[in-house]
Amino acid sequence: MQRIILFFYLLTFTSLMLASESLSINAIATKSELSGNYCVTLLNMALTASKQDNEIIDVKFTEFNYSQARLLRELNFVSNSVAWSMSDDNRNSLLTPIRIPLFKGLLGMRVLLIRKEDQLIFDKIKTLDDLGDFVAGQGAHWPDTKILRDNGLRVVTAMESKSLLKMLKGKRFDYFPRGVVEAWYEASLKKDPSLAVEKNILLAYSSDLYFYVSADNQELAKRIEKGLKILIDNGEFDRYFYNHPRVKESLSQLESNRRRIFYLDVDVAESIPHLNSSYWYRPYTGISN
Repeated sequence: MQRIILFFYLLTFTSLMLASESLSINAIATKSELSGNYCVTLLNMALTASKQDNEIIDVKFTEFNYSQARLLRELNFVSNSVAWSMSDDNRNSLLTPIRIPLFKGLLGMRVLLIRKEDQLIFDKIKTLDDLGDFVAGQGAHWPDTKILRDNGLRVVTAMESKSLLKMLKGKRFDYFPRGVVEAWYEASLKKDPSLAVEKNILLAYSSDLYFYVSADNQELAKRIEKGLKILIDNGEFDRYFYNHPRVKESLSQLESNRRRIFYLDVDVAESIPHLNSSYWYRPYTGISN
């Protein structure tokens, strides 16, 4: 009797495996962006929302901590791969962006990480021209670097955030613009009493983080976009966004103080994949210049 039961169990299991389709996704992410990361979870949610009943989804991660430039190059060489990055016209021409901003535009709302001792100096800044007297630090391959320079701001660069923090502490530059979902989160991780988030200034421009796939993988791009739209339509996207600890803390900090907003120009027709207003967070009002 036990043998008969075991036989039917194995037969059923084998039939289910044969009937199932496996979707293997390679997430080209740095080691700090593995399980539990905002984007990893959102990718899994989108793939699950758009999956077939018999589909098995397997998301794998790279073993290497790539630079941002190398990370994006890998998309065209690793099959069925996904990465997430800020948008610019070069990336949009070489890769396929999924046209939904993952942080609803919060990556284009930038506060300044500064040396805590310099807050009194930054208190005196009233215009973008005033800020131009100081030097920013940014990643060498980050789209934000070009945006800052195109708006008349001076920028020095390094390859990684880790190097930039050392340079800021070493007075190689004066401020490190970070998205509001990055600044307080990173400050809490570093626990460095010599650094602080500047209290009065907000740089604002139309930009955000997007999922990217290889240039020729339109099927995967459509699949992820479909899943994200399902999440938006059923409210799961907003529930996830507004309840994520990193976002909640960032919005709480942002709304607790009226900041002077410096709006930066961006060639949105080229660099921003999508400007559907319903995808963007825009309730914050500060002291505009």
